Amino acid sequence: MLRERNTVLTLFALILAALCLVAGCSGGGDENRQQSAGSDQQGNAAREEQRGGTGNRPALKIALGTIRSVNAEKERFTLKPSAEAQGEEPIPFKLAPEASITLDGRQAELSQMKPGQQAQVEYIVKEEWKIPNRARVVELFSAGG
Repeated sequence: MLRERNTVLTLFALILAALCLVAGCSGGGDENRQQSAGSDQQGNAAREEQRGGTGNRPALKIALGTIRSVNAEKERFTLKPSAEAQGEEPIPFKLAPEASITLDGRQAELSQMKPGQQAQVEYIVKEEWKIPNRARVVELFSAGG
């Protein structure tokens, strides 16, 4: 009887240990994970500051609409939004240095952008810029395309 009891207790302890490993029991549970996450966030903020950032990443947005004007020399254009949520005023953009432009799915140049074309623009916003909207990805669509 004593031997069966020891076997049962040993099995119970092994099962409990296995469950603890699977569940991620590391002696502190959520508290240790929260401390680890907090130190990761502090590390990320410190790295961002070293790069000259404020620690706040610019907001990533998408606009859909019609190209209204293009100034290829200054790498600027405006888009008349088609979504009511984006307002009725044309949105001014400046191309980001790493921007990509496509026309009907093929690589394109800013010189191929014409007023009246439909476009989808992925952009970031930073209020401290003269033109706060930096276009990162511009997808143009030709009429009928």
